[in-house]
Amino acid sequence: MEENFEIYWDNLNEDTQNMLYKFLGQENGNFDTIPIATIEKNK
Repeated sequence: MEENFEIYWDNLNEDTQNMLYKFLGQENGNFDTIPIATIEKNK
């Protein structure tokens, strides 16, 4: 069985959001509706 943990824009603290925003070229890439990352865990 597989479990997923998704990370969204709102999960990040303000400092991390600002750093990622600058890294992505001054846009958040719509990561408030799609995950920035998904961590998969297999059982």
